[in-house]
Amino acid sequence: MKLSGITEVNVQRLNGEARHRAWDDDTSDCVYECMCDGSLLLETQADELSEIMRCIDHVLAYKERTSIAELIYDVTVRHTDLYKRSLREKNWRNTQLLNKLHEIANEYESITKEPTLTDFLDYLDLLSGFQIELEEVEETNSVKVMTVHQSKGKEFPVVFVVDAATGRFPLRFQAKPFYVPNDLARGMKTGDDERSLYEQEERRLFYVAMTRAEQRLFITLAERYGQNVKKTKPSKFLEELEFEQNPRIELVDIAQEAPDYTTKVESPVEQARATLQDHAIRAIDTMQLKTAVQKIVELEKLRLLESGQDLEDFDLPAFFDVEEDDAGLTALFEGKYAPLVSQDHHFSASGLQTYNNCPAQYKFSNVLRVPSTARTYFQLGSVVHEVIERLTTQELEGIPPTKERAYEMLEHFWSPAAYTSKQKEAEDKIQAQQMLDTYLAWNERNENEIIGAEMKFAFTLNGRSVTGYIDRVEQTPTGEYIVIDYKTGYPAESKKTIKQNIQMNVYALAVLDKFDSLPKRASLYYVKHDKMVDYVTTQELV
Repeated sequence: MKLSGITEVNVQRLNGEARHRAWDDDTSDCVYECMCDGSLLLETQADELSEIMRCIDHVLAYKERTSIAELIYDVTVRHTDLYKRSLREKNWRNTQLLNKLHEIANEYESITKEPTLTDFLDYLDLLSGFQIELEEVEETNSVKVMTVHQSKGKEFPVVFVVDAATGRFPLRFQAKPFYVPNDLARGMKTGDDERSLYEQEERRLFYVAMTRAEQRLFITLAERYGQNVKKTKPSKFLEELEFEQNPRIELVDIAQEAPDYTTKVESPVEQARATLQDHAIRAIDTMQLKTAVQKIVELEKLRLLESGQDLEDFDLPAFFDVEEDDAGLTALFEGKYAPLVSQDHHFSASGLQTYNNCPAQYKFSNVLRVPSTARTYFQLGSVVHEVIERLTTQELEGIPPTKERAYEMLEHFWSPAAYTSKQKEAEDKIQAQQMLDTYLAWNERNENEIIGAEMKFAFTLNGRSVTGYIDRVEQTPTGEYIVIDYKTGYPAESKKTIKQNIQMNVYALAVLDKFDSLPKRASLYYVKHDKMVDYVTTQELV
């Protein structure tokens, strides 16, 4: 949607509604369903969204009657600009990745008896655990382009040594801008001058290049380079080989052929479409907008003809009946921007910390609410956190925590859904048990009284609502408050850095708002390492 021009505000609306619909739905994130209802959910850009859905609907219909490889080609080349944009932006790595995806699809279909798209997606999930080294993959039917230095130690059935011409191989000698004093170079100099030494090195390189060939060796040079009128002289290394009289060398003159850069298409209609698209893109890039509009109109007429309709059906006023956003454009020049978050948007302690670390991550997670897949390390941490929360809540109710009860809760909350490996799941479960053992031992040593578990808070900061939950709030025997936040990962804060931790400062302000007193300290307890990092709060620091 973003690549197609749907605004972030409208993406936020769709994702927000999708999140609401998917609350009790384990089968879908409901984003597609909300896009289908775009005309009902969006006040603007419903037409643009309908064009996106038309493309998606085509792909959904096409996948039922074609092969996996053809579907991938249709998606990446015909109905999106993934491939074309990579070429236009010279993003060669993306181009290689798309090529690799198509190659994997062809290979999968060749080794699978009854390939299906669902099984292929599962196959891709398995492959995602392997690193794809695009530059290092050795293919038998390919051309490797490299320098002579890079070719050392390698051999190939056929080798081309290009530009064996005067001034190109060997390159013209250039004196070095420095020299080595004779006293330092004593015993190293051969008596030859620098020009002679340079030529000897170039000759060795020429020999290396020639000896990379296992079966056939081609040495090429052009008669003329660029706009030169005179013919180019052969390299002196070729002269030393007596290439014109050498019986082991065959001379071949190859006539120059103009390269064909035209796009290969299957029909005149596809050729016309490709030409119109290229012209429209070029016109937009150069801000020749009237020309771009003309080409777009012609593309629409071509689409109508392809779908079997007559040009009489084309309604130019209706085609240009689009929504205008003059106010939005004017606001850009007035320095006014529509806020991405509404006035009633609630900020959380962890969310503010996320924003401080990476604003883009906060936008995607907390504003646009982009759905994300489960991760095993989130599974491990969330389950341990859930068990500790339940144990703390029960302790507040007078039920002391035990190892048996902790392990029972772990089994209850544990889900293998995020794991593709039984071994990894077993390792994480053992790690979870070890963290629970560590927590129970720490809790046994703790003399403070628990007064809150997952304590909810809400207060106003600079006119904005800040809400959240504190893992654990304690009270010392002398009546002072302690904030504890559990962490299941590696220690990321120290006594020096925790003072700048936004989350812990928000928790301190929450305790101040609720109990009219700052906590004595706000601490991060790293359960895995049994490490407590304390932040001694003061009014000045907070």
